[in-house]
Amino acid sequence: MRKTYVYRKWTAAPARPVRYLPHHALADWFHGWRDGKRRVPALPRQATDEEGEPVQASTAPGSDFDETRRLVTTPRLEALRRRAEEQIATEDTVFLAVQDPLARELQALIPVVEEWRRKVVEAAAKLDLARQAPADEDLKERRTAEADRPDSLVRQRRLAEHARRLANAELAHERACDHLELHLRHRAEITETLRHQERAFQARKRRLKEHAGRRVATYWQQLVRSHDDGPELNSHLRPIGPDLPGWTGSGDE
Repeated sequence: MRKTYVYRKWTAAPARPVRYLPHHALADWFHGWRDGKRRVPALPRQATDEEGEPVQASTAPGSDFDETRRLVTTPRLEALRRRAEEQIATEDTVFLAVQDPLARELQALIPVVEEWRRKVVEAAAKLDLARQAPADEDLKERRTAEADRPDSLVRQRRLAEHARRLANAELAHERACDHLELHLRHRAEITETLRHQERAFQARKRRLKEHAGRRVATYWQQLVRSHDDGPELNSHLRPIGPDLPGWTGSGDE
């Protein structure tokens, strides 16, 4: 069996942290301040008819304001979202690259385990057969060159042969059980490693999403503060994404 080092739960490295570095915070603050001073995004004004009554505002394609979803976005928000989505997609690629060798090895262990299960069953059957006491006729059976030997000597030889068969059957059964246990333990370690890696990547993706949320929050705060229509803008802003895959879950890390 090819020996493979398996990272156990107590020796495996945790998910890498996603640090919100000072220059990232400064960049988000600056972009929020700059966009606010430039009145980005420009909020649509309430349209009125000839009598001055408010009417539904139509939204042109590519506008910052989506009347149907009541969402406002900016190029910077979209850039932060796309950056986070790219980072999460990269984690997907790394996850598959890390899991694929172990998944293949786990798949290759299935027929090996089944083969050793069969050998254990066969060895157990032979052991049960070897444990049966020999009949008197078998103890009196003489081999070649034993015609002139006393019955007691022949009996001792048959008993010795039975003891050797029993010892060999016990040894074969023990070895088969040891091999099966070894493969089962190896399979359990690989399975636990796969689960731990999945949990680590889940934590990593959640941290990427939280990191993107912190960057958006810094940008958003400064944008609203420096924008002329800050209060109204704050009621319309809804950061979109990044969305996490379903397998990441929402439990604790």
